[in-house]
Amino acid sequence: MEDLELERALRTILYQLRTKNFPWRLEGSANLRVQGVPTAVNDIDIATNNDGLRLFRSCLEQYPLQEGYNDRIKAKFLLVTLGKTKVEILCYDDFALRKLDKTIFETWQGLSLPCLPLEGALEFYRQIHRLEKVELIQKQLDELQGKVRKV
Repeated sequence: MEDLELERALRTILYQLRTKNFPWRLEGSANLRVQGVPTAVNDIDIATNNDGLRLFRSCLEQYPLQEGYNDRIKAKFLLVTLGKTKVEILCYDDFALRKLDKTIFETWQGLSLPCLPLEGALEFYRQIHRLEKVELIQKQLDELQGKVRKV
């Protein structure tokens, strides 16, 4: 997915949620891209809680939407199609996987987006043995630490 397509979908999400206040955050490759990690983005992954899942369903009801339960990862989900962009919204049964208390806000393309910090993403990708993502995130963290030391 190109940055313009990602930006359009994120703008749509933020617009639809503009009057709502509940915990949610990006995860997956979109989360990494927003934080400067050079990685391909195929869809947008979002984590939230039960109330958030209900609010996403209500705010995005005009778009094609499927809902269900993923036994493998133990999570309720909504799959929403925004134009050409697929959005997967998850509510993990395990509160630790939600990591909503770890949310930070990053500015990308003029948007303020709730994200899982790179350190949290690094831990997550280590847990699921996605070593290529671990390497990308670690490289980005090393570069960021190098910039901090140079200042």
